[in-house]
Formats: sequence, C-alpha cells, structure tokens
Amino acid sequence: MQLGPRVVSLSTKSRTYPGWPAIRNEPSWLLERVRAAGFVRETERIGVRYIDFFSGDVFPNLKIGVHIEGAPLKDGQIDVTTVLRFGKITTRLQVTNGAIVVTAAGPEVGSVLDIDGWVGPNDSDLFGHGLERFTELHDMVKRLFYSLLKPDYLAQLNPVYP
Repeated sequence: MQLGPRVVSLSTKSRTYPGWPAIRNEPSWLLERVRAAGFVRETERIGVRYIDFFSGDVFPNLKIGVHIEGAPLKDGQIDVTTVLRFGKITTRLQVTNGAIVVTAAGPEVGSVLDIDGWVGPNDSDLFGHGLERFTELHDMVKRLFYSLLKPDYLAQLNPVYP
C-alpha cells in the first residue's frame, strides 16, 4: 500500500499476482480504513493498472504494430503509447520491447505491456461506488489486454481463467 497527500494505492509485488478474486477483496478492506481515517473528502481518479513483462520482443505477438511508409518496424527498440476511451473509462496503453527487469539470475531484456485504466472526478465517488468502479476498470483492462494478444501467442501463455 502507498499513501500520499493525493494518492492511496494498493499494489502486488512483481511476479506474484494472485488473481483478481484475491485482489478484489483488498480494495474493500482499504476503503474502510481510508473512510475511518477521515482524511479523504473527494476523489479525482479511481484507477486500475496492470504492467506485464514478457521475455523477448512482444510486438510480433500483438495485434498492433508500427509502420513507416507501409513497412512494419521490426528492428530496434519500439515504444508505443496511446490513450483510448471506452465510455467513461480512459486507458493509457504503453508497450515497449526495450524493457529491462532485474531477476534473481540477473538483468533480463524483454517487453512491457502497461495498461492503466481510470475514471475521472465525475465517476469516482470512492465511498459511494468505488468498489464497482474497481471491478469495471479491471474488466476493461483485462478485455483490452486479451484483445491485443494474437490467439496463438495467448495459447502459449496457458492462461488460467477463474
């Protein structure tokens, strides 16, 4: 958990995601503590963000690409950032094939798929419907994530659906 003058956030440790059913209960616990503390009067943003690391270059396995004069960029580092709207939900999609993570075996070069979804002040009454917003945001981020992966690559990842 992270607390600041304008932020309250809950995160999992790297490579230890327990699945949404386990995560879904945490915002309820956190919201009750924040409400009891009485220091939050208004909410500017409710968000859900997933950052996934992939070994190697993920771009050939995605349904998106970068082209110059009709030719796809295939070599070198590629970074893509775009903002997408889905009704009241805004998402920032960032993809890079130049990420470096530190593992027990040392640094590993690969790709990151980073999806940040949020609702703004008009839709983010944290104590009124915050838990519903968390679920809506999770569902949207999840749909976007799976829609980006090519079916054969997704099958290789052996996803487990609760």
